[in-house]
Order: sequence, then C-alpha cells, then structure tokens
Amino acid sequence: LSPLRQFDADHAEASAHLYAPATADILRINGNNPAGRGENPPIGAMLYYTLAQEPDLEENTLVIEIVDGDGEVVRTLESSAETGVDGGGSGSAYALPAKQGLNRAVWDFAADPLAHELDDFVIASGGDRKIDGYTAAPGQYTVRLKLGETSVEQPLTVRFDPRQEYDAGHLVEQQRLVKSTYAMLDEFQHTLIGLRKIREQAKIKHAIFE
Repeated sequence: LSPLRQFDADHAEASAHLYAPATADILRINGNNPAGRGENPPIGAMLYYTLAQEPDLEENTLVIEIVDGDGEVVRTLESSAETGVDGGGSGSAYALPAKQGLNRAVWDFAADPLAHELDDFVIASGGDRKIDGYTAAPGQYTVRLKLGETSVEQPLTVRFDPRQEYDAGHLVEQQRLVKSTYAMLDEFQHTLIGLRKIREQAKIKHAIFE
C-alpha cells in the first residue's frame, strides 16, 4: 500500500521515483505452508518505484544501492539486459524489474555476494556460481535508486523478527564473526586463483623449454 498512500501526480512525470519503503522485518519462517493457505509475500524489504519510460537496458542499467548507517554500500541490485525489464531471479542472481510505470523489487537482506568466481570449484555458490552474501543486521539504512543522471534516496528501517527475543549485543558480535568469516573465504578464493595462475604459467614455461 506504500505507493498508494504516497502517490502524487508529479511522480508519474519524474524519470524515476522511489517510494519510502515500509519497515522491513527479518523474519524466521520454518516449514512449508499447509495445503489450502495462500503464499506468504517474499521475505525482504519491499522497494516500490516508478519509471517514466522503459529504459534501454543495454545502454542504461537501473541500480538500487542499500547503504548502511556508516555510509557503506552493503548491497547493489541491478537490472539485467539478459533478464529484461521483468527482472526476477533470486539470491545473487536477482535482477531488478525496469518496466514503465510501477515496479516492485525485493532486497532479501543479503549483503553483496563475493566477487571471485572459480570456474569448476566454487564454495557455497548458487546457480550463477557466486556466493550469496551474509544477512545484514537490523538497523537504519538508505535506499538509493540510480538511473542515468537521476538519483533518489529514501530511508529504510530493518528490524529483527518482532516475535522473537534477541540480544542486541549478540547480534553485533554475530555480524562481526560473519563478516570475518566472509573475509577469510574471500581471501582463500583470491589465493586459490593466484595459485592457479602460477600453475598455468609453470605449464607454459615447461612446454617452452621441453
């Protein structure tokens, strides 16, 4: 309902408009829905925006950045020329919809995936052979939508599951450990890539002097 409550005629004329998102809860949902019940909405922060025109995704990439309280970009979501204006997918393979008019995107609370791709050997990767990022912490964020020269920002509040009790100090420590673990994994992959390059160079030298 956020777009309806915030709608203004000027929004339709803007090249891109980002609506203020509702507070998003990091929910813990176990099991499947019983037969006969409707499907739950996607887990994540619902981000609504309008585009005055359907962009040429070969020329212009629609971008949404999730910025934390320290000003660091924790997740970058982008449109995809391959997927088209309908967007879709999940995890690190998610692409933003970029249709003319109203669009809805979902940030699944995950940080950016690790950048390295190791061909036939990828740790904990998804279908796009990238490692999904860790779950971001509750807190205050900024959603930044960018298309060409247009940039629009809105605040976003992320809460931990309000049905659960939690210790804020434990969450801070958990985030520290998770970030440290991902940094170690990233370093391991970077080292492995380096070792593979050295091995290939050794093969080439061996073939030259053989």
